[in-house]
This record gives sequence, structure tokens and C-alpha cells, in this order.
Amino acid sequence: MTALALLLLLLPGLPLAVLLDEREEDPLCFLAAVGLCASAVWIVGFWLLRYLQLELWGFIAALICLSAAGLVLAQRRVVRALRNLSWRGDHRLSLGLMAMVLALRFLPLALAPVAPGADMSMH
Repeated sequence: MTALALLLLLLPGLPLAVLLDEREEDPLCFLAAVGLCASAVWIVGFWLLRYLQLELWGFIAALICLSAAGLVLAQRRVVRALRNLSWRGDHRLSLGLMAMVLALRFLPLALAPVAPGADMSMH
């Protein structure tokens, strides 16, 4: 469930990162660009939410559908950008360490129905 939420949060950033620079060879820089573009889309989207006259869930669904459509339309560019990534040893080590940190950070969410400390924040 956490992986699905993370995927949906980062989905809007992938087409934008590819459109901005599909020749990027460093996978860490590419992942950073995807995260930053996704953050920018969500921030600007929430700023524009008051002018769009949509409910929050409608806006989220529309943004995810538009992002998926962008991925389908730019499918060749996305595949080309992902193939251009250079996976040297230091990149694999860095990605492995980042994955371990994320797994350890989100492990309590998978083991308990309520995140630790959440009961005090609900009062």
C-alpha cells in the first residue's frame, strides 16, 4: 500500500522529468528530477485547486489520469530515457542504501494499523 501511494505521488513527475531532459545518464539525478517535478506539480496543482472548482478527490484522480496519459503519449521518450541511465556500481550502492532507509522508515506502517505516535496526534 505504501509503495502504491509513493508511486501515485511520483507519477506526475515522470513525464515532466523526461520532457525536461531525456538525455540524463545519472539515475540518481533522474530520480531527483522526478521527485522535484512531482512536488512542483502537486504544489502548483493545489494552488490552482480553488480556481478549478473541483473537489479534492476529483482533482487527484484527474491529475493521476493526466499523468498516466502523458506517460502513454510520451512512451517512447520515457523508454529511451530509462535505457540511457548508466547503472554503475556506485549508483547501485546509493540506490540500495536509499531503498534500505525508505524500507526501514516505512516498515512500521506495514506492521501496525496505526503509525507509532499517531494516537497522540489524534487527540
